[in-house]
This record gives sequence, C-alpha cells and structure tokens, in this order.
Amino acid sequence: MTVDPSHLHHAEKAQGKSAEGRADSWGDVHLRLLDHLAPPSVLVDAGHDILHLSPAAGRFLQFSGGEPSRNLLHAVHPALRVELRAALDQAARHNESSAVPRVQADLGNGSMAITMRVLPARDIAAGLMLVIFQAEASDLAHDGDEAAQVHVLDPVARQLDREIERLKAQLRDTVEQHEASTEQLKASNEELQAMNEELRSAAGELETSRRDLQSISEKLTTVNHELKSKVDELGHANSDMHNLMDATAIATVFLDRQLRITRYTPSAVSLFHLIATDVGRPLADLTSPLRYPTLGADAKSALETLTTVEREVGERGGHWYLARIRPYRTIDDRIAGVVLTFVDITDRKRSQEALLNADARFRAIVNQATVGVVQLDLEGRLTFANERMCQLLGYAESELMGADVATLVHPDDLPLHQQRMSRLLHQHEPFEIEKRLLRRDGSELWVHNSVTCLPDAHGHVEATIAVCVDITERKRAESALRNSEEHLRMVVENAREYAIFTTDLDRRITGWNTGAQRILGYTGQEAIGRSADMIFTPEDQAEGAPSAEAGQALAEGRAGDDRWHVRKDGSRLWASGVMMAMHDASGQLAGFVKILRDQTDVRRNQQALEQALRDNENARTALEAANVAKDQFLAVLSHELRTPLTPAVMALQLLSRRKDIPEDAHQALELIRRNIRVESHLIDDLLDITRISRGTLEMSHEQVDLHEIIRSAVEVCSDDLQAKPQKLTLALDAPVSTALGDAHRLQQVVWNLLKNASKFTPAQGLIRIGTSVHDGRFRIEVSDNGMGIDVEALPRIFEAFIQGGAWVAREFGGLGLGLSISKATVEAHGGTLRAASPGRGLGATFTLELPLAAT
Repeated sequence: MTVDPSHLHHAEKAQGKSAEGRADSWGDVHLRLLDHLAPPSVLVDAGHDILHLSPAAGRFLQFSGGEPSRNLLHAVHPALRVELRAALDQAARHNESSAVPRVQADLGNGSMAITMRVLPARDIAAGLMLVIFQAEASDLAHDGDEAAQVHVLDPVARQLDREIERLKAQLRDTVEQHEASTEQLKASNEELQAMNEELRSAAGELETSRRDLQSISEKLTTVNHELKSKVDELGHANSDMHNLMDATAIATVFLDRQLRITRYTPSAVSLFHLIATDVGRPLADLTSPLRYPTLGADAKSALETLTTVEREVGERGGHWYLARIRPYRTIDDRIAGVVLTFVDITDRKRSQEALLNADARFRAIVNQATVGVVQLDLEGRLTFANERMCQLLGYAESELMGADVATLVHPDDLPLHQQRMSRLLHQHEPFEIEKRLLRRDGSELWVHNSVTCLPDAHGHVEATIAVCVDITERKRAESALRNSEEHLRMVVENAREYAIFTTDLDRRITGWNTGAQRILGYTGQEAIGRSADMIFTPEDQAEGAPSAEAGQALAEGRAGDDRWHVRKDGSRLWASGVMMAMHDASGQLAGFVKILRDQTDVRRNQQALEQALRDNENARTALEAANVAKDQFLAVLSHELRTPLTPAVMALQLLSRRKDIPEDAHQALELIRRNIRVESHLIDDLLDITRISRGTLEMSHEQVDLHEIIRSAVEVCSDDLQAKPQKLTLALDAPVSTALGDAHRLQQVVWNLLKNASKFTPAQGLIRIGTSVHDGRFRIEVSDNGMGIDVEALPRIFEAFIQGGAWVAREFGGLGLGLSISKATVEAHGGTLRAASPGRGLGATFTLELPLAAT
C-alpha cells in the first residue's frame, strides 16, 4: 500500500497546530496520524524506543524470552530487522521518508511480502518517527512462483541464489551478531549512562544531603545551645523556686489529682506536721491544727470547677490564715492537681478587729456627739449621718443616705455653699460657714458648718466631712438682740429728753444721740472725737470731776452725775444722769456710756419743793423717803430711767392738793399721772425681764384662789373694757381653783393676758375667759376675736421685744415684754403658757396651765 504524501502533509499540519500549545499527548498525536494513515504503525523516538503502536502493529513484533525491551529493533520480527534498521538510519540522517522494498517473511500465518516506510514527524513532533508496515500476501506468492521458475530454468542462477541465500544468511547472522553486539554495547552504554546519571544524581543527592546535614547540624548546634540555655535557666529557675519555697513565709502544698502531696514549703510543715516521707501520701491522712474541716471538699471543688476557692480559717493556736485553693496548670495547660496556699493574716485580722472596734467606738462617739456629723462623696451625696444630724433634720438615717445635700440647703444659701464646696474640692481648703438647712417639716435650721477633705491612702480626696453645730437658738438670740438693740437704738435716738453718748477709755466721745444734741447743743459731727470734759463747768474740771466720775464708774460700774453742765452756747443746765462702764463681748472694758436728762426745771421745782418742805415737816419727811427710795432704786436696779419719776410723782401729789389749780390743770395732772403709771409699768417690765434673765425674780408660795385672781384682774381692766366697749364672758367652770403661788404675780399674768386681748380687739369685740381642770392641772383660756397673730410671728410671740410683727409696734406701741414676763412667771410656778391663732385678723387664744395645790 502506498501512502499519499498529501495525507502526511495534512497530518503534519494538523500536528503542527497541536504542537503550538504542546497541550496534546503523544498518544493523541499518534491517533490523529492514524486517522489519516490507516496501515499498522509504530511511533518511536530517536533511540528507536517504542512510544506508541497501533492495534494492528503487534503482529510485526516478536518478543523473545527474558526482560522485554521497548526498542523497536529488538521487538521487530527478525526477518524485518536488517531492512528496518537501514530505513531508520536513513530517515534519521536525512530527516526524510525512507522505504524498504518488499521483504519476504513468515509472520506465522504464511509467507508474505512486507513493505516498510519510515516517516520522520518533523515539525509535528521533532525527533520522532512513524514506522508503517504493509503486508501483501499475493505479492509474496507471485515472487515465489518466479523464484521457482528461475530455479527451474537456470541451475547457475539457482546456485547463485543459494549462494546469495547463504550469504544473506551469513550476513543476517553477522548482522544479528553485530546487532546483538551493538545492542549489548548500547545496553552497556545505557547502563553506564544510567549509572553515571545515578552516580551524578547520587552525588547531587549526597551534596544536598551534605548541605541538609550541615544545616541540620547547625540547627542541632543552635538547638543544643538553646537547650543548654534552657537547661541552665531551668536549673536557675528550679534553684530559685527551691530557695523561694524555703524562704517564703507562705505555707504552700502541691497536690496531684488524687490529692496526694507532691511538694510543700517549709512554712507548711507546722500546719500539717509534714516530714519528707509524707510526699505521695493523701492530704486527708495528715492531721492539722487548722479549723478547716472542708479542706478536702474545697480541693475537689477546685479540681472540678477549675475555680479558685478562698476562705479565712483559724488555727488552734490563735493564728488566722487566708486559705487559697486553685487548680495547678502545667505549661501545656493541663490540670495536674491543686495548689494550697496559706497566708498568715493574723496581724491583718487583729488590725481588722481593731479597726472594727475603732470604727464602732468612732460611730458610738460620733452618734453620741452633740453636733451633727455628715460625710459626703465627691458628687455631694450623703454617705453617713450621725444620730444628732438625723435628729436636727428630722429624717431617719436611711432616708438621708444617698440624698443630695443641695436639697437640704436653703435656696438662698445654696450658691455660697456650692462655691465653697467647689473651692474645697479643687484647692483642698477647709472652710467654715453659717448657713440654713431645711428640716423635714420645712422649717429652717441654722448651723455652723465646718467642712474639710477626707483623703484616701494615696492622698487623693475621696469624700468630705462636715460638722454641723445647731446655732438656731443663737441666731434667734442674735435676732432678738438685734431687735432689742434696734429698739434700744430707737429708744435712745428718740429719747429726746435724754442726752446719751458714749466715750472711749480716754473719755473721747464716740457716740452722740439726738437728745444730746437737743440738750447740749452740739451736733454729732461736732461732738464725736472731742473730750467729754467739755460739758463740765470750769470749776468741776478744775476739781477733777470728770476723772473722778470715770474712776468711780471703773471701780463700781456706775457713777451718779447730778450737777451743773455747760451747753455749747455757754449756758448752764442742771442734769441728772449716770456714767456706766461698757464691756465688749469678751468682758474687756471698752469705754463709758453717759446718760443725762435736763433737770433744770425739775431742779428749780425741786428747790421750790425743798423750800416748801422746809415749811412742812411731813412733806420734808415724805420727800426724804422719796429720795431714799430713789437712791435705793438706783443702787439696786442700775438704771437711770426711774430717777426722774419719783420727784415727778411727788410734785404731782403736791400740785393735786392745791386748791387754787383750775379743773383743766387737774385733768392735765391726771394725764401726767397716767403716763407716769404707764412708764412705771414699762420700767417694772424692764426690771422684771432683767430679774428673769438673771434668775433673781422673787415670788411667794402660798395657797391662792385662781378664780378670785381672775376676778381681780377683770376688775382692774374693767375701765378699758367699758371704754371701747367690749363684751367679756367669764366661764369659770373649774371644780377646783386652789393653787400654790404668788397672788400678785399671777394676777399680773392674767391682767396682762386680758389687757392684751382688750388692746388687740376692736370695739364691740368678744373676749372670753374660761377655766377647767385637765390631768390634775388648772387651765385658764383667754380668747378673743381680735387682730390675731401672724403665723410667722407665732413661734416667737413669747420672746422679749417681740410683738407679733412690726405692724403691731407701729399701731399699738409698747415694748413687747408683757408676754415674755408672763411666760417666765408661769413657768416659775411650774406651769405652761401657750398661744394659738389661725392668723392675722382671726383672733387668738392663750392657754395657761398651773398645777393644783395638793389636798
């Protein structure tokens, strides 16, 4: 069969397209070639090794015994080997197709003519060749017939043919031997090449192995150094651990998972009576002075829950330990047991107990303190308040805890409080202020507040402490004093009949009232800063009267001064007065106060009276008695206001006895008498309030009939009640009215209550006096439907100089001493006096209670 070169060219072109990507296998190449070249074929490489063969090519191959070879020249049928070798060599040398003429060969199914062609793959697969076999049986038979004919016809030819055949046979033998020798040499060469490659590969591998071994050796050396360093570190760590365990004061015991002892520190020996042979023994087998019965259970719990167990345990010797049980974790995070540590906390326990005791003592002291103590956090919330503070504010301690202190401070005082607190927190500057707090009932509480920082252990402010002293009463007293001083100032300023001025210790004038200006002629600006000696006559100055008067005032506290004085214009006046020493709040001498009253006319009248008394012994005796009474009054009362009253009373008595005085003069004298009586009552009130303040108010204690006292008081006030007029109702319903007391003082109390009711009740008003007995006490109620009392003034109605509001003083006058004296008098009798009023314009009720006399 002849192969069409165009088919091969088409196959080569197809193979070239595939070779561009080198993506197809040689089998694919072969298969594509077979698609165009149908005869049996074998694909070999440049060394004639079979790479692939078609299914029908096997019959042209013959394998002998032994190891099979892939070489085509070894595997091809021996009858075809010589011609095929020549064709392969020719195709390899010229890189072009070569053909072998027909070769007779018996392939086992009869002799046939075989044609072989060798086609180089060229660009399709460089170095590869395709061997094509074509067998033609008819051609072989025809050739046999021809050979037979030749043999018959020509013996010589037959001889030649035989010789040729013999030579061919020898040639084949030679060729086979040569091929065998070549194959052996090739095999030896291949083996040598393989051995060389193997040796070269082995040398490369040995070099690689040497390098790897050298690298491993270096790594091993590094690892060895590291391990040596680790071993040294481990040794040091082990030594450190042993020394630490020997030196530490913390008793430590290591247990395995079965709670057997694996290691312990020396400090643990005394706690468990450990010896060296106890290692490996269960912890439960050991005795311990610790009062810790749940030790084993806690150790098991730590193993099961992998949590730390802590307890404070005691020891029979009195020591305390902080027992801590925690899982023992290995370096690979495996739980290998538990670790028991016992830290001696005896000192800390004692310190805690001492601290608790100190805290209890501190709290007891603070709670028993008479001052309020509070602790605030940095946000101003209360974290502690002692009992006194709770009492002052009217709250329970639980109600105050966590409260913002700003809610307790009076709104008017809050800005100052916040300013001082801010400065305290930023500058750590303690401060003291007086401010108002709001009680639970809404009333005001004045406190003197001392606030300081409370630092922690590092010196940082963690809280503030405030000490609060209740100064409400002091504030009230100060207010009363201010009111009293204001009243006194008003009295002094408006006492135009009296010259009142103050001096320093050198008798330089420091104060000058309008009365002094009216009487002596100097204005305050002219008088202040000058010597008080200027008002003395030249002869008194020459005799040292100013110095003597000041010396007496220093020695005795007061010095009388009835003498002639000099006005600014040089005129003289007779003045009766007194000089008294003044002291400051600390009791130190501050100067003098002098009170003078122009008695020039009185002096002249007195001289006239003295002249008249010289004519009338009785009048003189009465006048002397009056003078003695005046002197005793001045000596006892220490007050100059009563001095001018006695001679005025005497003068009124004398004038009233004269027959030549007209009726209108008698009415004027009666008016003067009433005013003097009023002034006398005022002075008596002042004296009584002075005695009450000093505790020298004297009273008798005898059985009295309180109903009779009430009737007497009503009789005294009857003129006032009829003058308006007003309706008085008496409801004396008490079954018993006998008590122990001073009848005069008690009558003065009832009279004062009734007089006030009449005074503050308008015309046609209603006044009621009722009596009853409650719980063994006699009760008197005086009520009216008059002006009433302001709610704000009601708590202070019994304070001196308090009249229920400024409008009362302006409209009704008076000093506001009657109720204060009445309350003190009632309390001196063991009773009580209360006031009640719904408000201004709604009337008032005063309730007086006294203990009844024992029967």
